Amino acid sequence: DDDDDDGDDGPMSTDAVNTMTKIVNKHLKTFYDKGIKDEEEYRLGLLEAQKLGLIEYIGQETDEEEKKKAQVKLLKLQKQIDDEVYKQLLTSIENDRTTRKEAAQLAVLDGTAQKTDLYDELNKIDEEQNAKVLQATIDAGKDVSAITSKINKQTIKNKQDNFKETERLLTEEFERNKLILDERLANEEIGEIQHKAFMLLLEEDYLNDKKALYIQYGENVSGILNELSQNEIDSIDNVKEAISSYLSDLGDLGNAMQDLAGDEEKLSGLRKAGVVITQAAATAEKVLAIATLQLT
Repeated sequence: DDDDDDGDDGPMSTDAVNTMTKIVNKHLKTFYDKGIKDEEEYRLGLLEAQKLGLIEYIGQETDEEEKKKAQVKLLKLQKQIDDEVYKQLLTSIENDRTTRKEAAQLAVLDGTAQKTDLYDELNKIDEEQNAKVLQATIDAGKDVSAITSKINKQTIKNKQDNFKETERLLTEEFERNKLILDERLANEEIGEIQHKAFMLLLEEDYLNDKKALYIQYGENVSGILNELSQNEIDSIDNVKEAISSYLSDLGDLGNAMQDLAGDEEKLSGLRKAGVVITQAAATAEKVLAIATLQLT
């Protein structure tokens, strides 16, 4: 309870204080007996119990002066209740903000949303939640200019956080997919050249997503553009390596078929096939040489 001194009207009489305290304590006991564990519910319930006690006291008080003093107390208590309700509403809005952002990130991870849209989605959530904070402030009769200034400052930090969170998610997905490719290589599901090709494709997608994010946030993308250029060079080199390896294997197969056929008449068809494969490999090597000149 507040002090018994209520300003210009002076303190309440001892009898009035005793009567009011007895009634308020009765309501507090009823509240305590409920055994409420939730912290927010407890704080608000405690204030509401005191309010019920004051209302009951005012209703039975016959002395008008004492009643007025109790009504002043009730007004002060109501302000405490309103402040607590406002505080809890802001907490609820912030909790909802966190829940919605986590859901947006989960939607990207499970493939139901595009990762390139995450940054905009997180910013949209912040805008909507900030609007709720502003409206709650207006409804509570609080200083709108102060909360607006706070929201503006918070918006800058939120965008920074959203940028970092989106970049973190992009990087984690990239690293996770790289591990999957490494496992496939280790299990001999793909070869070295395939592994390198897939890695370069993964890196290209990652860098393009990262570039889009940086452009959205207004960050410098020159470093990413350099990485994309190097990725393109590495991809071309890998294609050359893959074709060279294939041609080498093709030529070896043709020679092996000719050797296997030998001079036996019945295997002449096999020998002819080997000659054709060998010739095809030689022709393809000429094509590769021309393509290499064009690519470099």
